[in-house]
Amino acid sequence: MKAKTTSAMKAKKTVAMKAKGMTNLLTRGSVDKKTVWKATKMTKEQWQKHQVGMAAKWPLPAYMNGEKGHMQFKQETFAIVTCWTKDTKIQYRPHAKAPGSKSHIRYEKYSKAKTVGEALKLSTYPVDWCWDLERGFIKVVGGHIRDEPLNISKVDESQITAVDKAIHTWYKRELSRKLGLPLSELAIFAGCNETLDDRASRLLAQKDAKERLEAADRAGRIISDDDVLKVLEKWSFMKNSSRVNVMQKDQVWVYSDTLGELRDRQGDVHLTAATRRYPQVS
Repeated sequence: MKAKTTSAMKAKKTVAMKAKGMTNLLTRGSVDKKTVWKATKMTKEQWQKHQVGMAAKWPLPAYMNGEKGHMQFKQETFAIVTCWTKDTKIQYRPHAKAPGSKSHIRYEKYSKAKTVGEALKLSTYPVDWCWDLERGFIKVVGGHIRDEPLNISKVDESQITAVDKAIHTWYKRELSRKLGLPLSELAIFAGCNETLDDRASRLLAQKDAKERLEAADRAGRIISDDDVLKVLEKWSFMKNSSRVNVMQKDQVWVYSDTLGELRDRQGDVHLTAATRRYPQVS
């Protein structure tokens, strides 16, 4: 009885170790080459045969101008990936990454995904999608794709999917790094109607306005038209569908914001929401 118990425990331990080993291969972190090759099921020669004709069948996106990307992703890539949903249908280039690395093992597993939601469940993330997109390893073949990135502040939390959260969290970090803004300042609050891009652009405008006000104060001068123009060039204007008096024919919205004081229909005068959040801009 004791021998059987010991044997069963060893078997469980072996299964657990194998599972842990595979987890290490599918997540970030270094793994020795011997472990990688042991888990690899394709030789370099077999992989090279799979590459014949693939470059023509799976070209780089046109906006890449024939050059593979790097970790500084292009704005077009951000614009594409941030509009994906869990139901966006995708297709991966077969066996795109060479054997002998964790990337190959991960790719062989997650490239079986047929939707972005499945890709996330197979341990890939927006940064992986951008990387593969800029190399022609992934393409969209249908499903639900948004016309513009999801505005978290306008959606009930119960309707936000794991893919939505992954994209939002990743893109916020990217904006923070790219624009040199504190991550905490990019927080989006329910009811503010700002997208991440809106918030980032407005924070930059606020920073610029503050610096210009301080410079003008030191020089003892008034704010110039050029100062105002430079700040507003950084400002992200909201889409406004109620300004019908300034819309062209067949137009359904215009970029419009109200800064400063506003008299409401009851006759009360108050500061607009944008003015309260970005006082130096106003």
